[in-house]
Parts: sequence; C-alpha cells; structure tokens
Amino acid sequence: MAFTMRLAPVYLFREFINTKLNETVTPLEKKILDCGAGGNQPPLALFYESGYETHGIDLSEEQIKRAEVFGREHGMKLNIRRGDMRDIPFADETFSFVYEFYSICHLNKRDTGIAIREMLRVLKRGGYGFLGFMSADTWPLEGRDVGKGEYQQLEDGELVLHSAYTDAEADPYFAAVDIVLKEKRTFWYRDVMARLPKEEWEAVWQEDWTNYSKETWGSMYEERLARGCYAHLYYTVRKPQ
Repeated sequence: MAFTMRLAPVYLFREFINTKLNETVTPLEKKILDCGAGGNQPPLALFYESGYETHGIDLSEEQIKRAEVFGREHGMKLNIRRGDMRDIPFADETFSFVYEFYSICHLNKRDTGIAIREMLRVLKRGGYGFLGFMSADTWPLEGRDVGKGEYQQLEDGELVLHSAYTDAEADPYFAAVDIVLKEKRTFWYRDVMARLPKEEWEAVWQEDWTNYSKETWGSMYEERLARGCYAHLYYTVRKPQ
C-alpha cells in the first residue's frame, strides 16, 4: 500500500510495536484491533503487510464497504466488522495491540472514557495501545460549543462532534496503564491560508455553524498565518503484565 503522510502516526506505531514483539516473558502475538477501521485507505493494511492478524470495527456500514473494496483490490483480508468502540464485540485480552486513528475524537468526553476502558479491556497484559486526541491548540476550533471542549460541526450536511483536549486533560484516562510515549503534532496551514482571499474566509461563516459572531470571524482573518493549524495529541500506552 502506498504510504501517505496522513498515516505517519500509525506507521510509527507499527514500527514501534515491531520492536516489542519479543520483549515480554511470553512473546506478543501479532494480532491487532483497529477501532474505527473503515474507509478508502484502511490503516490496518499497514499491519497486514507486516504479517499481523488484523481485525477492525466501525459503526458505518458505508465505511466498512469501502474498506472491503480496498481489501479485495489489494488481496487483503482485514476482517473489519460492524461494532462500537464503546462496546467492543470481543472477549477480554483478545489482542496484543489495539489502536484508533482519528475516530475517538468524534466522541464526547464521557463516551471517550468508556471507549478507552473497552480498548484496554480487550488488550492483553503486556500489550500496547495507540490513541489520539484533537488538541485544544487547533485553530480555529470550528463548530458550535455543546460542552467543555466539545464542538458540533456541520460536515456534508450532517452534524459531527469533535472533542478537543488541553495538554494534560486526557492523562487520567490512562491511570490504569503505563504511558510509554506522549507527543503533540501540529500541522500548520500557512501555505493554504496565504492563498485564501478574505472574501472566501468570510463566506465560510454561518450562524448555525459556529459560536463566533460574524464580526469576530471576519477579524480573525488577520491571524490566520500565525495561528491556523490542526494539532493532535498521541498516546502510546502499555497494559501492565
């Protein structure tokens, strides 16, 4: 599968766990679960290529079908089924590795805690998990505020939730496991913003889409080069043996 920069964090997680397979008393089985696994370019393909037994769950039948098309075209049996990360349809300690990629950010913060407990439940002792959270440093934080750090956005005619976290806010989710690595990645939009006319920026504003007033949104145009970015917090964790 052609590697893309979008998948860089997942690729790095794969390279990391490849080095950990034989570091436990009982070698870790190459068996992995992706929570939110569907889409045109399923990240599970990276692990399939490295000899992992792959499994995935996704709420969207459409996204699952897209992943199935990808699998058929590339000769990969990814084993993606319908499932909710808040109630994962697998037994305790089934997988050596569990991850999500740009999926858990669509849950509210209460449900995020439930999903993480489920991911850790199906993770074997000594196994590793990988999760990411949208950082509150993202600018602008688009959408209507529906809770502390929770924003509802209109995307393709549907309301979609995004939850944003300050730097240490997600740490308590991992009180029962070891945080092996935590990093923040920031993707700057300077090139895009530099080409964006003020008229197009102002045309984005809609009253039912954002908490910003029309005047405030318009004045933010001058800040776009210095502040326009998408930031994400990534955690690699290990379940104690």
